[in-house]
Amino acid sequence: MSQSKIRYKVQRETRNVLRRVGVTTGSRLVVAVSGGQDSLALLYALHDLAAEFGFELHGAHLNHSLRGADSEADAAFVGHTFQSLDIPYTVEQADVSAFRESQKISLEDAARQLRYDFFARVVEQQGADFVALGHTTDDQAETVLLNLVRGAGLPGLAAMRPVSLKVVGDNELRLVRPLLSVSRQDTAAYCQAVGLEPRVDA
Repeated sequence: MSQSKIRYKVQRETRNVLRRVGVTTGSRLVVAVSGGQDSLALLYALHDLAAEFGFELHGAHLNHSLRGADSEADAAFVGHTFQSLDIPYTVEQADVSAFRESQKISLEDAARQLRYDFFARVVEQQGADFVALGHTTDDQAETVLLNLVRGAGLPGLAAMRPVSLKVVGDNELRLVRPLLSVSRQDTAAYCQAVGLEPRVDA
């Protein structure tokens, strides 16, 4: 697929989901960016569409403190990316390992809980309407497979949706996933087309 076609595809899919969930003039979106290819593709697609829809973006990155200097470098990279696009942002750091030990839960669950707590704080601080996440069709398949392995019943096998609600404390987050019909291969091609060098989690 040519560079122009992959950019068109990612923007088209993002635009369709934004229209479907009711993003409009005056909406405020917190966009979660890890620095990887999926979240970078989402960030740039949203940035390109902001003027068309009339929404405002606020960047969000949580440093999980799991990879030492690499985690610090990720946070610095994401912060610089937000600055280059003139997008206001919030970057925080959390000790996921310590939280995992205190709660006696898996590392994955600890990271997820702290991440959504962070999103909830940013949404409240910014008065945002949505949190945009960079999940792709590959994440869809992995979620269903993981639930199947865990022995989930039919309700548990349901895939992620383009928009969903998640209650975090006293906050109800409206999660938007514009890239669910886009593959990781597509986001990699999009980043290459736009000239981006995503961070890679070794």
